Amino acid sequence: MFKIRKIAIALACVASVIGMSEFSSAELLKGQERETFIASARKSCIGTHGQGQTANLTKAVFEQYCACTANGLADRLSKDQLAEEADQADLSKENEAIVKEEATRCLAKNGGRDIFVSSATKSCIKEYTGEKGAMAKPAFEQYCACMANGIADRIPVTELIGDGNVSKEHPEIVDEEYGRCFAKNGGRELFAANATKACVATYDQGNKKRVMTKPRFEKYCACVAKGMADRLPAADLLKDYDTSEMPKDNQTIVDEEASRCLAAANEPEQRKGPDRK
Repeated sequence: MFKIRKIAIALACVASVIGMSEFSSAELLKGQERETFIASARKSCIGTHGQGQTANLTKAVFEQYCACTANGLADRLSKDQLAEEADQADLSKENEAIVKEEATRCLAKNGGRDIFVSSATKSCIKEYTGEKGAMAKPAFEQYCACMANGIADRIPVTELIGDGNVSKEHPEIVDEEYGRCFAKNGGRELFAANATKACVATYDQGNKKRVMTKPRFEKYCACVAKGMADRLPAADLLKDYDTSEMPKDNQTIVDEEASRCLAAANEPEQRKGPDRK
């Protein structure tokens, strides 16, 4: 974003110009003083192109962002506020807040959404582990892009590029987009496959006296896993918790699917006639 140290230099430069002004110090810049400030602030901003979160902006878009910010500051900083910066290396807290507000506003107008989507997508892809049973990397990359765009469509750009934590400030939106994109990119099928394997692996555990043959047990596991994948909220399929930690509504669904699939697994198999193969 707008480099605070750079804008401080621009402010100090203009402060030296307005120091001998006959106008009230509480008055905003006008005429030549305003033009001098805007030109200096804009030049200082453009000099930071390619740095930080604005690195992905084209030079033309970045120049528009700088011009917007410089004009915004000229509309808000009084001569009195500018005079405060004449002998200071850093901005006062009040002026720094104004600079951040204007920079955020202008970045939102000039590529802020694209910056967020690009950054969020890259951060998400870095989390890919390639572990067995996980999404294939191409599908995971699509999932990340889907999630980033979905969040960007629902949360104001100024919040996306601000100093806040989007996940903490909008947890419901983030969870919904994670779930939607997970389901959209093969997540339900992946959950069903992994859940089936985990269930089948328990066949040899517990009771030595098995009441179900392994083939039937495998069908039972696949039935329950698919039923859960079809009915549970997609966002909840991403959560790694055991059934005791599930919300009551989800637990009810699991119990219903287990009962349904158990009944189906225990149905007598159709006997083959002498003419059947």
